[in-house]
Amino acid sequence: MGANYGINRLVYISPKFAGFDFGASFEPSYSTAAAGANTTSQASAAGAILSTTPGGLALRKNTYDVSARYTGSFGPVAAVLEGGYWGSGVVNNSSGPTAYKGLSVADVGVKFVVSHLEFGAHYDFGTISGANFQPLHAGAHKEQAFIGGPEYTIGQGIIGLQYINSITGGTYVASHSGGGLHETGLAFGGSYVYAPGATAFVSMLFGLRHQSGADLLNGGTGANNNSTQARAIDIGNRFDF
Repeated sequence: MGANYGINRLVYISPKFAGFDFGASFEPSYSTAAAGANTTSQASAAGAILSTTPGGLALRKNTYDVSARYTGSFGPVAAVLEGGYWGSGVVNNSSGPTAYKGLSVADVGVKFVVSHLEFGAHYDFGTISGANFQPLHAGAHKEQAFIGGPEYTIGQGIIGLQYINSITGGTYVASHSGGGLHETGLAFGGSYVYAPGATAFVSMLFGLRHQSGADLLNGGTGANNNSTQARAIDIGNRFDF
């Protein structure tokens, strides 16, 4: 689960009824996933539920989430709809102001299938430190991210398009914190099964990242490398035995 894990967690997953199911979990602990400088403090309090710690570390506490899903069909359209919320407290700074906010994140997703056409999309927004699943610096930009696109099946071939647009806190830069890290990407690809167990594929990718005051190539802050681009073409073949 990467950075999203805890020492103890209570989980409930409901049975499915009339196409609906839901789940909830509660993690009555601090996160052990923050990096580097926090290791000593975490080790000295292993197994404890921290309420305060010197220095104001990026540690969540008492994390919980709830989510619901519907799977069904509307005439010729098969659909999956989901939504959820993730929240937490935050370990306070005992030696000064608390610089972080607890998690407060909502997400929604949809998937539709009509004959050979499939479309999926996901959107989340709220207070979270990007993919690290950690509390957000109080001055950083909140997250809002969208990803989605269509996929079409033609006989033994599949083609698809995917678009992503994301704004996260990125690297905290006090003088530019309100802007956040902007990431935009577009990918197109296709595959074709030309013989049993043999699939040829091609994909193309374009991506753009920008954050004022952040050096995106070397890490940290600075006036250089505030914008980066990525372009890639991948052509290959896969054999399944």
